[in-house]
Amino acid sequence: MFKDFLVSTPDEKGKITTQTRKTQAGKTVYVLYEIGRTYNAAKKYNVPHRVVIGKADPNDPEKMYPNEKYFEHFPQTVDKVEPTEENSLRSCALEIGSFIVIDK
Repeated sequence: MFKDFLVSTPDEKGKITTQTRKTQAGKTVYVLYEIGRTYNAAKKYNVPHRVVIGKADPNDPEKMYPNEKYFEHFPQTVDKVEPTEENSLRSCALEIGSFIVIDK
């Protein structure tokens, strides 16, 4: 589950990658974090192990919407979250309901 606020994309050299996937709504860019590597002796190369830590913001590529894995691997950034004010989670009926009660 992706959160509804933005954080800056971590700047760890060689550990952060992006992956673009086509969806019905367009293209989605996922941010992946490399947690380890396993050496494949038969093929003689390393196989990276990655987890998705968020989804990139289409308006600002330096920001991303984090998920639970982001806070597992970067617990020090919990205090640095930026809330978004674009869409309200309350419906119009709930907003007008308190006004009607106070007006009566």
